[in-house]
Amino acid sequence: MEEVIDEYTFLTELDTHRSTASTSGEWMRTTFTEEYETEVRNTVYVSANQHSSAVENQPFLGFEDVYNYGWDSDHGTVLADTVTDVAIEAGRKYGDSRDRMIVHYMQPHFPSIPEPLGHGNKFDNVWKGLMVGRGDRDEIWESYIENLRYVLDHVEVLLANVDADTVAITADHGNAMGEWGVYDHPLGVPIDCVKTVPWITTSANDERTRTPSVTKDGSEVDTTVNDRLESLGYR
Repeated sequence: MEEVIDEYTFLTELDTHRSTASTSGEWMRTTFTEEYETEVRNTVYVSANQHSSAVENQPFLGFEDVYNYGWDSDHGTVLADTVTDVAIEAGRKYGDSRDRMIVHYMQPHFPSIPEPLGHGNKFDNVWKGLMVGRGDRDEIWESYIENLRYVLDHVEVLLANVDADTVAITADHGNAMGEWGVYDHPLGVPIDCVKTVPWITTSANDERTRTPSVTKDGSEVDTTVNDRLESLGYR
């Protein structure tokens, strides 16, 4: 985020927060808890993350499992424009009845969209390749940054098509590239590069510059669950 903050007008002062987790599944388990049931009931959750099915029975005001119906088999992930369209539609649908909306993109998690660098499977992927001395660290980092720019371009569209007095741009966890011998973002790892996440606040105003196009019939999903998990590095 430090590398790209000057490229976007909506990215202003960069702060940090400490995440409750080092993986997405862990973050969901420690965020959507009984303690915060009142807040959950007034939250719309739009998620492209494969772990989101674990919280689908939470009492959200609205829940969109974009991973389930928005998978793009050509790229091996859920594209940011799909998430943006679902979030715009949900934001307009629920309007003032929602206290908050969480929009959970997959990027900058690999695979990278602008620079076609796949993640690889759980046992042989981008990060494990670096761990054993395979792959060019600078090229991988640049691909990661380009994937961040890709998703931020879509966040910019979202901010012009939903209403919100306060928007927090952040992440559920970070990523390690060799700190303390750690690569990727393993479960239960407390190191700063994985648990400390960016936190930038801004606002959003629906100028209706985009008309969302959302398909929810699963017509784009032609891969098995195992294929999808392997593409994201979970198998």
